[in-house]
Amino acid sequence: MEKISQKEFHSIKRLSKNYIGLTAEKTINVVSCNTGKEVFVSDKLSNMSQSIYNQETKKLLVYNTSGYAYLYQLPDGKRLLPKIYLKQSDIWSEQIIWEGDFCWYPSFRKGIYRLNTRTGEVELVVKIKGENVTHIIQDKNNILVFTRPKTKNIYEPREKVIRYSYQIGKDGELKYQYRKQEEGYCNICSIIEDVNRRKIIVATSKEKRVEGDTLLYCSDGQLLNIPVNNRWKQGEWWYNRELQISEQDNRMIYVDEHGYLCITELYAENIIKRNRLDKYVYDILYIPTKGVLILTDDGVYEMREA
Repeated sequence: MEKISQKEFHSIKRLSKNYIGLTAEKTINVVSCNTGKEVFVSDKLSNMSQSIYNQETKKLLVYNTSGYAYLYQLPDGKRLLPKIYLKQSDIWSEQIIWEGDFCWYPSFRKGIYRLNTRTGEVELVVKIKGENVTHIIQDKNNILVFTRPKTKNIYEPREKVIRYSYQIGKDGELKYQYRKQEEGYCNICSIIEDVNRRKIIVATSKEKRVEGDTLLYCSDGQLLNIPVNNRWKQGEWWYNRELQISEQDNRMIYVDEHGYLCITELYAENIIKRNRLDKYVYDILYIPTKGVLILTDDGVYEMREA
């Protein structure tokens, strides 16, 4: 394992084929995947959270935990609008859908917000009475919205997942298509991305009822199960988000509860590598053919797979 930077970053993600985004305390730093050199540093925002990049428009949105954001044009780094208020805190970038000039993202209690990246205007465009919006995901030209019923009793079980579908129309309008209850799943836990930035749904099945026991791709409105190995189904990975999945080379990479970086086969039990890190790990990023980038409280490290 080789140390490649002294800087401390708290999260890392693949923004595109060419860019990696690193979150520092007050900035987003963009690094070239080809050269490893820093190509852009955002303006400062306290408690910087995450970033998302649109490959078609080459725009980068960075935001903090309070929901304040800046929009930039890459590669020149020009700031396009004054500071934007997204009206929602603690947004996960995996939950932001960016199509053309519009971004949509969920608010648990309110519904779905839409950001117009031309003007900076933010509107609440979907409100669902009696239900909380937990997750959204894009399926081609549609947005699938997962909800669960509201309840006054926080201890009342909410083992009910409802799915809505909205078609993305012109000028960012969302057209309602259908509502259905998911029969096979009692909870949608999170949305994550694989190494190709394809979205994966982490769900809890009604059959096994192990938190996050199922991985699903979405295709043509259908939720397709990914038959991963038993380490996943036993929940060894589940307590953290430091997880990377690569279908193309059959890899699952994560930090286990004992602080080991584990590289295993996705569909079998074989452990390819298991290394004790002896450092606090903030996040990891797996890049096929290159290895794993590891963000720690002691800087950034690189571990080659071979």
